[in-house]
Amino acid sequence: MSSNNQTNRRIVESLEDLISVCKELNCQFRIFGSLIYAAMKEEFYREIGDVDCFIEIRLRKNIIEEFEKRGYARSTKKDEDIPAHLHLLGFNAENFIKENAKISLLYADFKENFIDVPLKFGLSYRIPYSLINRNYELAGKEFKSLTPEAALCALPFVRDEVKKRTDLNILLPFCNQGILREIKNTDTFFWFGKRIPFVSAILAAKIDKFLT
Repeated sequence: MSSNNQTNRRIVESLEDLISVCKELNCQFRIFGSLIYAAMKEEFYREIGDVDCFIEIRLRKNIIEEFEKRGYARSTKKDEDIPAHLHLLGFNAENFIKENAKISLLYADFKENFIDVPLKFGLSYRIPYSLINRNYELAGKEFKSLTPEAALCALPFVRDEVKKRTDLNILLPFCNQGILREIKNTDTFFWFGKRIPFVSAILAAKIDKFLT
């Protein structure tokens, strides 16, 4: 078996473990990142480095215990996949590693209408469920995740330029351009619960630049 196949097999096993932990704890989660693109294409078109997900912050202690029971080691290292400016704002993933496969968790409050990721300086990052309730299946494992358009809006923040362009080519055929134009201006950053429209404008400009 090639190293890529071995890595992707471990990723599927990690996804299965994540689903099992969340089922055990009755815990909500939403996948984001490269697994979405593989699920859309219905194949591992490249090596997937980790399983990224938003998960309920209220169950953090229980989540840690369950992953450790399953043989995962919790890493305290800074996640190198998160750009420095986002890390400064408070985007900090908690990583669990087993046999070189990594599960990266971003803790969030699952509200009635949106997911809210608490950050630093009174900031928070919100995703409406309308953008992150799409059903996917990969290797027989079912999960909810970002819509193709929402996933594309997150791509400009990926650090690896080669992966970024590869993933863009996978995503574009699945995206509705009208929906993309509409959601790129959605307010996602809040300060003490108040919208920050100028941040949305900056992000929209970054997405436009990425797509040109």
